[in-house]
Amino acid sequence: MARIVYASNDLISLVEYQPCDDRALYESWLDPDVQKGFNGIYVTSFEEFASRDKHTRFTAMIRFDQTGEIIGTVGISPPEEIADLTIRIFEPYRKQGYGTAAFALATNYIINELKISELHAGAFPDNVGSRKMLKKCGYIPFPAGNISEKHYITREVIVQLDYIYKPINIRLAVPADAPEMAEVLMRSWEVAYKDIIPADYIRQKNATRPEQYKRVITDENTTDYVIQQSNKTVGIMRITPPQDDDL
Repeated sequence: MARIVYASNDLISLVEYQPCDDRALYESWLDPDVQKGFNGIYVTSFEEFASRDKHTRFTAMIRFDQTGEIIGTVGISPPEEIADLTIRIFEPYRKQGYGTAAFALATNYIINELKISELHAGAFPDNVGSRKMLKKCGYIPFPAGNISEKHYITREVIVQLDYIYKPINIRLAVPADAPEMAEVLMRSWEVAYKDIIPADYIRQKNATRPEQYKRVITDENTTDYVIQQSNKTVGIMRITPPQDDDL
């Protein structure tokens, strides 16, 4: 049966969940590695699992396009909860890069299509693979969201680390951006040219930056852009016509 395709790259696709996926999902929940990653044991019968409340904000299956096989799933927590993205890759497809590819694909789809502006994901300290995956996909630690809970076997207190993804936004600069743009250029000069250009020269040039950007970034600006994360300018960019006559 054909499935809706939510997003894809040259390796995998995120496709519509269908009831025929329940068996693979159930077997995945019974996997000890999955139980460890989610800190819980899932031993309900298949019938109970298949009839569960599927109240989520978004669920998709991960399809390996070369063979058409379903190799995992991604999903977001229900609407009344903080948007938390989870992933499960089925055996034997783990540790081959499919998880990272699927997580990045899901993140982009959720941010751009579902318009969720703040996305979280969790990992336990000993889950090195998941933590590396989150870093590769642009998630950063968010200590305020860390959760203490008891280990599902030992009952010792453990901490689930929270990570957050805040999308990068690139837009045309306006006059109000000038101070932050000058700050970015000054700080980057201090780092990029340290021990290459004399420090006195860097200080002299940086002293001119605030006035320079105040003069250049006008309402008529068409070439200068700000790169922002969480509404803070973290980078600047200029796009202009070629300056070489032969180009």
